[in-house]
Amino acid sequence: MKNSSLQFTNPVLTECFFSINNKYDSKNDRREAVIEAELGIGDKDNAKRECLVMLRLNIGIDTENNNFPFIIKIAMVANFKWDKTFDDKIDNLLTINAPALLLGYMRPIVANLTNNSPFPVYNIPFMNFVDKDITVNNLK
Repeated sequence: MKNSSLQFTNPVLTECFFSINNKYDSKNDRREAVIEAELGIGDKDNAKRECLVMLRLNIGIDTENNNFPFIIKIAMVANFKWDKTFDDKIDNLLTINAPALLLGYMRPIVANLTNNSPFPVYNIPFMNFVDKDITVNNLK
């Protein structure tokens, strides 16, 4: 099997916050978390064909209306590299593929955090990064 022309450095956890919602009412549990996603994309170095990408998730942030048992804020960053065959596709790869890859590294962290809480394990659902309903910011 051949390696992909898109590679990335080992993802780094840059933010991780967990807090139990003291106003949580288990009798009215909806168990649907409000998930806010933010994508940060650094300046592309076209000469080196690399770019820093950060994915941040806020899970259960709207606890009063959502009645979710906890709040999680988590962010991961990795440096993505590509070869010239992806030069014309790199914007899509950085806004769709990169966050999907970073999300895969966040899932076990969130599952482990929630497994150590008094609540059932929470597994981050699959997310659609194609529809562009995610906030995209420039990383500095």
